Amino acid sequence: MKTTGDIVQPTSAARELRALSKENGKKGMIVKPESIEDFLKSFHGRMMKIGPIVSIVCYIGLGIGLAVMVASRDDQQLVLGGIVMAPFLLPLIGNSVTSLRFRSIDNWPPYRLVTRRREDVVWVYFISTKISISGVPVGKTHQIALCGCDGKRITVGLHKGVMEALMPSLAGSFPHATLGWTEEREATFKKNPEGLRRTMKAFTQPRYSLV
Repeated sequence: MKTTGDIVQPTSAARELRALSKENGKKGMIVKPESIEDFLKSFHGRMMKIGPIVSIVCYIGLGIGLAVMVASRDDQQLVLGGIVMAPFLLPLIGNSVTSLRFRSIDNWPPYRLVTRRREDVVWVYFISTKISISGVPVGKTHQIALCGCDGKRITVGLHKGVMEALMPSLAGSFPHATLGWTEEREATFKKNPEGLRRTMKAFTQPRYSLV
């Protein structure tokens, strides 16, 4: 599900929000990023810190499963040990590969796209998805999507507050990209990604649909 909103040019209110975010940061609260680069650096740093914790949890799960298998006296216990180990094996492999491959932020695809191939980004939008359990709404997840002229799409999860903080800077960060999701733009991206690249004439548009 995609919600709607607006991207506006930086205003005094936006500057006040940034100043407040910095002040909150001094008090131990999360500092909201002023640019897409700041956000990606922060996200990558958290990803690298969480990686070892995920690995430890997976190793503990594998150890428990292995202990059950070693102590098994019949086939049922052996199968039980395998069942315990299974959910931890793939996450451990995936986390290990991610940590090794993207240890340097320069190798991380979203950051590399923004810093080295920014002109290749032709479409940027936010995704807000409602989460329900047994039909009962329990929250929302938010992502930013960076879509390139090669037809590839990269998404990164973020908090609502971070999403709102990034809104004022996106038009300046991606001057050649169309901002905001619509069904027509989705269809255009699938057929001809370059069709979403904005021209100089389009830069005079004062507002853009955000998500």
